[in-house]
Amino acid sequence: MEVANGAPVRVAGKLDARLLPAPSLQLHSVTVGGANDLGKVRADKLDVEFSLGSLMRGEWRATELSINGMALDLGLDARGRIDWSASTGSFNFGQLAVDRLNLTGRAALHDASSRGTLELSDIAFSGDVRSLAGSIRGDGNFSLGGVRYPFRVSSGQTQDGNGTRVHLNIDPGQRALAIDLDGVLVFDQRAPRFDGSVTLARPATKSAVSSSSSTNSSTISAISMVMLPRTSLRSAVMNTGTAGCRSRSLCSSVSAGGSA
Repeated sequence: MEVANGAPVRVAGKLDARLLPAPSLQLHSVTVGGANDLGKVRADKLDVEFSLGSLMRGEWRATELSINGMALDLGLDARGRIDWSASTGSFNFGQLAVDRLNLTGRAALHDASSRGTLELSDIAFSGDVRSLAGSIRGDGNFSLGGVRYPFRVSSGQTQDGNGTRVHLNIDPGQRALAIDLDGVLVFDQRAPRFDGSVTLARPATKSAVSSSSSTNSSTISAISMVMLPRTSLRSAVMNTGTAGCRSRSLCSSVSAGGSA
């Protein structure tokens, strides 16, 4: 079976489709992508309920989409390009909207050049999707290196339609470091590029807050602001210097801030 965007789809489990009381589709053991593809996505269960009124108007809108046991694998080839067969095809993802999206699973980025892997496990996300072309907002949490991180994310297409503006906030969780990322993500011949800023901050200690004579009630103090002009995704997330950083430039800035 092949979907409209050209990626092969295999459903190894049960398929259940209903028209009433609302059009719905339930799939088990779904895989999108070829057996030898670095980039593919799998799900133990996909449950979607469509808006009947929207379908009658020729619109693709899901009132609720739940994806359980998702396993997303993205590959970067030796030239830093996304190896993802689903990136070809003619389906317009801007036509699809989801009122309520619930997702659990994991996501991994595999770099062919360094043979490294960055994996986010135990992901739980809830939000809404105005357009799969890039307009998403919601919150959730994930585990990285055994540490759990709450996060909030929002995104939308740029005015020229050539990129996606992304705002991602990762709370400190069990680590004394918060990350706020704001910028534009573009794909140049399948090579991801990010143009924006990353703010690293850490909560002030209780003793520092109590001894401060300032009336400012904020407990977050910025360590550094790092500008990443069109940085490749590989250099942003695959080059690791310290346990808490995924970019050498970020790690050096954190070290400088910590020693100040």
